[in-house]
Amino acid sequence: MGIEVTLREVPPGEADRMPPDADLLYAELPLWEPVIDACELLDAEGPSGQASPYMSHALRQLRHANDWQQVRPILRRIHRIAFNDVAVIPLWQMRDHFAYHASLRDVGGRPVTLYENVEQWKLTDDVPPEKP
Repeated sequence: MGIEVTLREVPPGEADRMPPDADLLYAELPLWEPVIDACELLDAEGPSGQASPYMSHALRQLRHANDWQQVRPILRRIHRIAFNDVAVIPLWQMRDHFAYHASLRDVGGRPVTLYENVEQWKLTDDVPPEKP
């Protein structure tokens, strides 16, 4: 496409924030508890260093929720806002983390999307021996 890309490693301890001269930060950020981790990931203090007013408001509501009856609709709203607003790409959508069972055939050499060529996939009973 003609887009020049420069890949560089961020020094340890500095990967928690997006460098000001970068367009994309590739980081492994585990999410164990959505109520806590959503705020750490998506707030203006998180890795991106920014949050829309809608996201900030929803995260504030989440912090003040008292029970699961309040938390559930707020998390759904946060998910909707993040989908429309935030450039977070889950690793399960990245092709370098694509995994499948050995009995699945015809997946393709290097699929880009999770279900690419799903019409050609075949499940077989024979599983090849593991490579040493």
